Amino acid sequence: MIQQTPDPEAFKRAAKRLREACYVLDAFNLQLDELIAKVEEDIRRNSLRHKRLRKVEPISEPE
Repeated sequence: MIQQTPDPEAFKRAAKRLREACYVLDAFNLQLDELIAKVEEDIRRNSLRHKRLRKVEPISEPE
């Protein structure tokens, strides 16, 4: 079986497309990380609020 050497220009084009795809995926991962951080912060805030509300006794209305 004889292996052919890839065309240098085709190799350069494929490498360039691969780098561009990596940049797009890196940008997407960064956006996803930021979204996850925001959601986690929201969960922390809400769970703390709910815990605090459970500890507070309801104020009864004056008669």
